[in-house]
Amino acid sequence: MKKLILDNGLTLITEKIKEAKTSSVVVTVKIGPSDEPSEMAGISHFVEHMAFKGTRSIPDPTELSAVIENVGGLINASTDYDSTHYYIKVPSEYIEKSITLLFDMLSNSTFHTSSIENERKVITEEINSVNDFPDDRCELNLHKVMWPNTYLERDIAGSHKTLKSITESDLLCFYNHNYTADKIIVSVAGNIEESELISLISNLSKELPLSRKNDVSYKPKLTPQSGKIYIEEADTGQIHICFGYPGASTDTETKYSLSLLNIILGSGMSSLLFKEVREKRGLAYDIESKQYNLNQCGYLTITAGLSQKKLNESIELIENIMSNCYQQIDKSTLNKAKNMLKGRLIISMEDTLSIAEFNATSQRFGTANNFEDHLEKVNNVKIDEIKEIAHTNFTEFKPNIAIVGPVKELYSSRIPSSVHI
Repeated sequence: MKKLILDNGLTLITEKIKEAKTSSVVVTVKIGPSDEPSEMAGISHFVEHMAFKGTRSIPDPTELSAVIENVGGLINASTDYDSTHYYIKVPSEYIEKSITLLFDMLSNSTFHTSSIENERKVITEEINSVNDFPDDRCELNLHKVMWPNTYLERDIAGSHKTLKSITESDLLCFYNHNYTADKIIVSVAGNIEESELISLISNLSKELPLSRKNDVSYKPKLTPQSGKIYIEEADTGQIHICFGYPGASTDTETKYSLSLLNIILGSGMSSLLFKEVREKRGLAYDIESKQYNLNQCGYLTITAGLSQKKLNESIELIENIMSNCYQQIDKSTLNKAKNMLKGRLIISMEDTLSIAEFNATSQRFGTANNFEDHLEKVNNVKIDEIKEIAHTNFTEFKPNIAIVGPVKELYSSRIPSSVHI
């Protein structure tokens, strides 16, 4: 893996894989909902959509995607809380064409009024679709009580109100102000000629706006609420529940311990939660944990679909497993988790897109310098460190809980007066 910072501030990462038949490029723009004013919530996501709606050289959006799809490639994008990502995977002979297309989207998107209004309708339906998935609603409700009055309590796509208020001028200003060279990471992996790509990207990036150094502002760490409950009555077959615990931000070494705790607790059929909740007691069809690392904070969630008749029993069991998990972690458990995490990472690294994404993320969040360094960080986690973090985050902390389902009367005995319903 090689890293180069161009004169205009753009970061370029390349990794040559001679035996690969595909090549992938990931462009990460260091802008997301964490940078949005509340009255324009969702504008990062809106801009991401508009990047696919045509450029000055390719005004037809169907022709834009056809550049990649007609050669069998994949093109897509996503918006996270801290960043926006564009990616392409193609047979290796088309990688230069792919990079050229992405830079055209980054610097020459047209933002025509008709396209904006059409895409506003599309995103409206995207926001509406959350109502069709109670597990998604459950996690969003958890954010509302865990991170009130922060960007994390909002849907990444924004709300109907903010989406309606965002103007063409707002979109263009946000795009031109934030899609600057210093905020962009380009990561390329595959059977590539690195020197040729460096020359190509150096030339293409000259069209990007220059950096605005005075835009840099300090973002304080966010502290989660604890012991909050959000209940949403819904006519569902299962009761969906989501627990929220503290995690680790991207700039802390504890994120490696939290990654391993996530494996131990709820990743796979050998995890503590799966064995105790599903296998031994049959209380849930599926239960899992997820870890999230962000710039200003981190958190870990437990999600499950539960039976109405066994809800209280299930909640008490999950809370008990979490609060006592530090006592069940020994060296053997930790080593198994390390092997599982390292094995999954190694398997994912057989795909050029995964490699490009890993390198971009590592650079974005200042984690390990390369894949081997990351594995070493995981391997160096000590038993005392992981037990201490588990005790602090899961025993001393009272979890936040969100529930979606036919649950009001059943759960009323545990609802404090301040609960959201």
